[in-house]
Amino acid sequence: MTKILIVEDEPDEARSIQLILEREGYETDIAVDGDEALQKASECDLMLLDIILPRVHGDIVLRKMMDKGISKPVIVVTAVSREVGVEADLKEINSEISFIQKPFNSNDLVKLIKQRI
Repeated sequence: MTKILIVEDEPDEARSIQLILEREGYETDIAVDGDEALQKASECDLMLLDIILPRVHGDIVLRKMMDKGISKPVIVVTAVSREVGVEADLKEINSEISFIQKPFNSNDLVKLIKQRI
């Protein structure tokens, strides 16, 4: 079974995503900050990563994963607009990441996950 790590500091948002993914048959886990995301990164098959996180910002999570040799599909789930250059900055860290902007359609999220796995 595919395990997806949901890195989201808003409990209601994390639970909502978790319910969507579990209905699709995925195993899920939640990390509420960047430190916890780094601790759990090697245990998942795909990571849904918010950028604005407590403790360790999402871009630092990506950098540290690369430094540790942790390579897996990452989908950045963020409310930060692409217009501010966030996507380009993150693609410099890891050119293989995908993006979905909040608020998103659950069908679009599931479709993107299936493409990445």
